[in-house]
Amino acid sequence: MHSDIMDVLEKAKHRIVSKFHPQRIILFGSYSNGRPGPDMDFLVLTPEQYDRQKDIIGTVVRQANQEGKVIYDHAIRNQCRSSSMICRWRNLP
Repeated sequence: MHSDIMDVLEKAKHRIVSKFHPQRIILFGSYSNGRPGPDMDFLVLTPEQYDRQKDIIGTVVRQANQEGKVIYDHAIRNQCRSSSMICRWRNLP
């Protein structure tokens, strides 16, 4: 990804975390699969939402979990702090 897109992504992540304090944020859709479109798709989850929907066929949670990139996870946030990069984590179970 280009640095300007990375900057926008980092700022968006910071705003979401600051306002909503989510358990996990997953980037999915065109930006996660390397074919950027006109918008960014974020999935912001509580633990209950994730656990309840991650295996249900047809849900956005399942699709994002299988195809997306975790850009924030509360449990590992201290390992991923940098204003110059987005940490790319494997999808977590």
